[in-house]
Amino acid sequence: MPATPIRAMITPHFSEAEMACPCCGWFDPTYVRLLCARLESLRELVGPLTILSGSRCRAHNSERGGARDSMHLLSLAADIQCGIDSMRYRIVNMLQVQDWGGIGVNVAYVHADLRRFHNGGLPSVLWAYPVRG
Repeated sequence: MPATPIRAMITPHFSEAEMACPCCGWFDPTYVRLLCARLESLRELVGPLTILSGSRCRAHNSERGGARDSMHLLSLAADIQCGIDSMRYRIVNMLQVQDWGGIGVNVAYVHADLRRFHNGGLPSVLWAYPVRG
């Protein structure tokens, strides 16, 4: 995949730099705008958000142990840093209220994706990541 040059802010609080694949700079311009608009709405409800992972190329997704059909590969997912239980609860609750399609809960982050916008919509899912010790 050719890299998309890192340029500017996508929305008032989310930049191309934080949403692009860290190894090559790739992202899908159409889907990443949709994702960031939805993240802005979430931010209005829960406060500032730190994105740990946005778009990923196949190589980076594989390095991270991402799913073969990860929504990160389409610029339809973000991992939101969240190490505090009460904040994690608020984020998950608001993601459900806002009808995000995929929600994954980890001790350090919450995965949020818009899978219902891909290929006519995939079923909504909620999962917990295994705790590794």
